[in-house]
Amino acid sequence: MGYNHFESTIPSQIGFLKYLHYLSFTNNYLNGTIPTEIRYLINLDAMYLQGNRLSGVLPDELFQISLWSLQLGNNQFSGTLSSYLNSFCSLHSLYFSSSSLPYFT
Repeated sequence: MGYNHFESTIPSQIGFLKYLHYLSFTNNYLNGTIPTEIRYLINLDAMYLQGNRLSGVLPDELFQISLWSLQLGNNQFSGTLSSYLNSFCSLHSLYFSSSSLPYFT
């Protein structure tokens, strides 16, 4: 669903898609935060949310998913990432380029 000029938030109902393996909202105009209901996407392998206007602290629930690819660059997230890196045992690809999120503090 990338490159569709969506201008909204990610709905909390995203959690109902528990069999979803791939989620891409790349390069839209999404704003707000990543909903905590993301934790219900237990089969999700890859999440691509780069190139939006997402902000806020990354939810703890995001780090409970066994992702192999996570791309969140070009957003306005806050907080730090370092405390969560050990949670990503299966992660092969991580992209945070051009993001305001500090990697380590």
